Amino acid sequence: MKQKYTITVADMELNIISDASPDEVENIVGMLDRRMRDINLKSPRCTKNEAAVLCALSYCSERLSMQEAFKKVESDAFRFAGKTKN
Repeated sequence: MKQKYTITVADMELNIISDASPDEVENIVGMLDRRMRDINLKSPRCTKNEAAVLCALSYCSERLSMQEAFKKVESDAFRFAGKTKN
């Protein structure tokens, strides 16, 4: 069930709607907030919007890497089982 949350990321307050539980939202917001603050510490001239985009790019990169790793594991599992994937 969708719920409305007011979150704060890098001192920016946002309203979001999510199916996630309050604990999940809190964990995600905490991770994003830490990443954005870390970017701002390393690059103080980086704006909050730029930090958000860099976080999104990092997330997408990590997701693609995980998808590729999963495909390899899946392929290996089928090969070891003596089957071919359709």
